[in-house]
Amino acid sequence: MNIDSHISNFANKRIFLTGNTGFKGTWLSYVLKNTSTESIGYSIAPTGMGRLGYDPGIVLPTIFGNILDLDKLTRSMQDFSPQIVIHFAAQSLLQKSYNLPRETFEVNVMGTYNVLESALKTNSVEIVLIITSDKVYLPITSNSYLSENSNLGGKDPYSASKVAAEMATEVIKSLKDHRNLGIKIITGRAGNVIGGGDQSESRLLPDIVESLMQGTDIQLRNPTQVRPWQHVLESIFGYLKYINHSYNDTEMPSALNFGPNKVDHLTVENVARMASDFWNFKDSKITFLPTNLPKENKQILLNSELAKKSLGWTPSWDTKNAVKLTLNWWQNYFKLDDKKNVSELYQNDIALFFQ
Repeated sequence: MNIDSHISNFANKRIFLTGNTGFKGTWLSYVLKNTSTESIGYSIAPTGMGRLGYDPGIVLPTIFGNILDLDKLTRSMQDFSPQIVIHFAAQSLLQKSYNLPRETFEVNVMGTYNVLESALKTNSVEIVLIITSDKVYLPITSNSYLSENSNLGGKDPYSASKVAAEMATEVIKSLKDHRNLGIKIITGRAGNVIGGGDQSESRLLPDIVESLMQGTDIQLRNPTQVRPWQHVLESIFGYLKYINHSYNDTEMPSALNFGPNKVDHLTVENVARMASDFWNFKDSKITFLPTNLPKENKQILLNSELAKKSLGWTPSWDTKNAVKLTLNWWQNYFKLDDKKNVSELYQNDIALFFQ
């Protein structure tokens, strides 16, 4: 597994990763462990089961702290002196944002601002990658695909907070340019990522796995919603290529979408039926659950042509394969005698992806 060949321009750099104990952060931590980079995480401590036996201090050295603590964040970044900052830490759940709108805005907006301010105060930093979401785009009713020049806009606290984070990022960029600071700031927007190890509430695949394990009906709140489904490693690979190309290409776009091919924009019901078929558990039926939760966008169609053109990036796995790999991950996890051996499950999928 030679991941370094894909990150040749920063293979020996130091990386500061926020949110490394989250779902995406965990996967990126394992990817970085296979490179010659020196990386450190900054994250709140995982609670309960944490990341299924994943000890952030084993995979990456980790500073446990909150991105809202500007002083600690800045000291930690300056002490490590990274060349690259990757910002994952966020309140990333849309439905949770309705219950905790203030926390969502504080973490996603002020947290992002704090990361950028810390980076500007750290002399070693060369590139900052801010991760937002495909939910930053203003919902549209047509079947048009959303590209990087589509209008931004949020109709819920989560989406609005991510839009506000991007607006704050643009302001920081203008201040940076005004002060002639040599830091490149770029933004990555991914689709609906899936993969093993996700324990987040109100996410489709974790809910489906729980139903399949218990032999209960798979209940879908929004079966007809269309989303850009992709394995988490697709977006992570895109982020790494984005950083790599940004070192040499002065014309690199300041924001890029990373989503699946057009045929893999599928309904929630499509994905649920794929999962049920792969699990081959005939007692689980798919039912539709009436809900009083606020409605989400009917469909999100993500155009990733600019990333393909700028980076030579392209999706490796279709949604069917991504769902199958996710379910295989969970089935293998439940077979582990010692859950601390969970790292081999991450490494197996990473080796398969980068083979």
